[in-house]
Amino acid sequence: GRNPQTGAPVQVKASTAMKFSSSSTLKTALNPNR
Repeated sequence: GRNPQTGAPVQVKASTAMKFSSSSTLKTALNPNR
């Protein structure tokens, strides 16, 4: 990934990726119609 402020390449941590995946799972659980 990249730092949006500096544009420098940034190593994406696994914990961050897990947060993204879990948040999308929560959205699916909160919006069963989608």
